[in-house]
Amino acid sequence: MSKNCCPFESELSVSQIRQQVDYARTICSDLFSLYSPEKPDIEALLIDYQTTRTKLSMMLDFLVQARLWCDAVYTEKEKNEKLQN
Repeated sequence: MSKNCCPFESELSVSQIRQQVDYARTICSDLFSLYSPEKPDIEALLIDYQTTRTKLSMMLDFLVQARLWCDAVYTEKEKNEKLQN
């Protein structure tokens, strides 16, 4: 996602957001497949520890950016409603 906190400054397009959501879904799917077996392969997890850590970091970043975007959309909606009243 964009480094800007406010999406209205950077004008994120729906296709950019969709691309980021698809990317996040892929990362989640990868992490789920690693941890979902009844008995995860601990050796493989240890070998891929740095990759897993990076994927988790990317997911957290995405979630923070998505939350900021949603907050900005909500704030903009409230402003518009106040202007209409």
